[in-house]
Amino acid sequence: MFELTEVRGWHLAHLTAFGARRDEFRLCLADAFGIDPPGPLYRSITRGDSRLVRLTADQYWWIATDDSALRTFTAKLSPDTGAVTILSAGRVRLRIEGPQARDVLARGIAIDLHPEQFRVGCSAQTGLHHTGVFLERVAVDTYELFVQRTFAGSIREWLMDASLAYGVVGS
Repeated sequence: MFELTEVRGWHLAHLTAFGARRDEFRLCLADAFGIDPPGPLYRSITRGDSRLVRLTADQYWWIATDDSALRTFTAKLSPDTGAVTILSAGRVRLRIEGPQARDVLARGIAIDLHPEQFRVGCSAQTGLHHTGVFLERVAVDTYELFVQRTFAGSIREWLMDASLAYGVVGS
């Protein structure tokens, strides 16, 4: 079985630390979210409702269902220390889960999704159906795709078509 759903009621922000002020930025993160940033690129750390994914040395995605920690962070962040860009309205979050989720994704994503290579907590900027997507493995048989809103319909259709052989349930 394979299930495809759209996740609703969440927030996404791109956080950027300004190089010379990284330490101040990290202190602000720790104060607002209660976490230090993840070390490796494309890895995430979760604390309560907030998940922080490291994209580059100085850039992160923050994902949560409650935006109160982000509001606290934004209020404490000095404009010469870093920046916050809200991305929620421009992205659709698709969750694909089930024992065949990896097989369905492997039909169109050119990265190694083997569980030893792409573990829970790993993410990647990649492409699917000629469209840039952000892919995250959130559980053993569960992946989430963050897709630009304008391409979400075609990505959903591609996933539904690719999953026909596996018995898809969509919502």
